[in-house]
Amino acid sequence: MVDPSSLKVNDPDRYLLSLFISHLGQQRAVTVFDRLNLEIGRLRDIIDTPHMGYIRLQWWKDEIGKISRAEGYTHHPLLQDLEKSLIDYPISKDDIDQLISARESDFDEYDDFDIHAYARHIHAPLLKIKARILGVKENTDSLAEGFALVGLLRSIPFYRARSQVMIPSIQPNAVEEICNKAESLLSLNTVKHPYFKAHEVLARLYLKQLKSAGYNPEKIFPLPFKELRVWFSVLISQMKYTRIQIK
Repeated sequence: MVDPSSLKVNDPDRYLLSLFISHLGQQRAVTVFDRLNLEIGRLRDIIDTPHMGYIRLQWWKDEIGKISRAEGYTHHPLLQDLEKSLIDYPISKDDIDQLISARESDFDEYDDFDIHAYARHIHAPLLKIKARILGVKENTDSLAEGFALVGLLRSIPFYRARSQVMIPSIQPNAVEEICNKAESLLSLNTVKHPYFKAHEVLARLYLKQLKSAGYNPEKIFPLPFKELRVWFSVLISQMKYTRIQIK
C-alpha cells in the first residue's frame, strides 16, 4: 500500500505539483487520487500473472463502487481517504473506473503498443477527477495526454528494465516525433489554474531536457533547480493572466 507520507518519495513530481493547490482540503483529495494511481500503477511489478492483475483492478472498482453506493467496504486506509473525497467533491465514478481500467494495458503484450492511446487513457481520467475537485471547468484532455507522453518517454529506461517496450524504436527520431506531438498537445492547454499550469511548465522543461540529450531518454539526468524553475514560471504566468483580466 502507498503510504500518504511517501508520495514525495514515490512520485516526487506529483508531490511538487500538489503544492500549487492552496486549499488544504482540495490538496488532500488530489493526492488521494495520486496515491490510488500509484497503487494501481505498481501492480505490474508485484503481481505475476495478467489474470491476477485484472482481479486486483476489479477489486478496486468493486470497493470504490461500494463507497459510491454507501455500502460497507473492506477496511483499507486508502479506501477510507477515498470515501472522504467522494463525499466532499463531485467526482464521477465513471472517471474512476476508466482510470482503473486503463491499467489493464499494463498486463498486455506490447507488440502492438500504442503509446499515444496509453498516455491518453491512463492520465485523462486522472486529470478529469482532479478538475472536478478543483472546480475547473475547462477540458484537460490535451494537457493530460501531453504530460503523460513526456513522462512515458522519460520512463523508457525503467520500462526497458522490466521488459516493456513503450515504442517500437527508441531511436532519437522516434522519440523526437513523440516529443513534437506532446508539444502540440501542451500548446492546446487553456487551463489557467496554477496546478494545471504547473503540469504544462514541468512537461515543457522535460521536453527541453530530452532535446538537449539528443532525444535519448537513457542520457537524461535529474533536472537542476526543477522546483524553483516551475514555481517561477507558474508565478510569471499567473501575473500575466492577472494583468490580462484587469485590462
